[in-house]
Amino acid sequence: MTINEAAMILRFNREEVKIAIKEGVQLPKSKKTIQLIADLINEEYDIDQQELDNFIRCFDEEEPGRHPPTDICRDLLIEARHRCAICRQISPIEFHHMIEFSKLKHYDKTKMLALCPTCHTRCTLGQIDQNSQRKYKLQLKEELSNLNGGSADALTFMDDGSPIRFSWDDLKELIVGLHEIHATETPDNASKYDYSDAEIEFKNELNNLGKEYFELIKSEHEPYFGEILAFLKKPINKEIADLYYDIVNELRAKIAADRNKYKSFEVFLIRIADTMIKSSPERVRGRRRELDVLLSFMYVNCDIGRKQ
Repeated sequence: MTINEAAMILRFNREEVKIAIKEGVQLPKSKKTIQLIADLINEEYDIDQQELDNFIRCFDEEEPGRHPPTDICRDLLIEARHRCAICRQISPIEFHHMIEFSKLKHYDKTKMLALCPTCHTRCTLGQIDQNSQRKYKLQLKEELSNLNGGSADALTFMDDGSPIRFSWDDLKELIVGLHEIHATETPDNASKYDYSDAEIEFKNELNNLGKEYFELIKSEHEPYFGEILAFLKKPINKEIADLYYDIVNELRAKIAADRNKYKSFEVFLIRIADTMIKSSPERVRGRRRELDVLLSFMYVNCDIGRKQ
């Protein structure tokens, strides 16, 4: 897990996470200093989820109910598409109990919401009552259900804006990890789909890829495409490249089978990424943004997507 990901879970900023790793931070009541354990790899910190949860637990023992574990936080963030569940603004997120924690005495994500500080305060003060909170929760479930059915209107994509640091090891691990999950026997791709080069604007229209999502690809993902392409073309990486094309073949089969379920292609890409992360081994989990970039590369490189 990266510093940015840990910061989102802890509601810290990047510098506060670094201080927690290097120097430690004081607990709110006992004032005991504790450190967040992390590995320094290629000048970047890698944080194991278990270590993060151990760190969180120390705070939760002193302030029960205010520091949910990582899996609960992640599920609530995904449910709200990394936005406030009520006002839908992109903002620092806090986690709200719809029923007082003192009554539940455990974390129940079905009775929690990811909220911006303003909406969290309004809920705590009763300005947004429990019935309203339950309705907002239900709306989130309906949005996710619509995603399954291909509602482009329900789609919200959020990126935290932090730079991606691709390394050859990251890409290798990602490809190997995805291959372990998704590569099956080579499917029969003799269909109406042609995955050779296509004019990108025509391809976007044909695949119903949204303009907003394509602008995100160009601004946030495309700068890394050269590194991916160079990696795949190196003779020394032939075995990894073969795994990459196994993944491409598997995704082609999924597109051919499921394409009519989705009204926009970005919904399909995001659903594929969500599924991969949810069911992935540890080598893939925590690399969501790299996965999004890789899937965008597959699309723009015409490895996946309709041409005619």
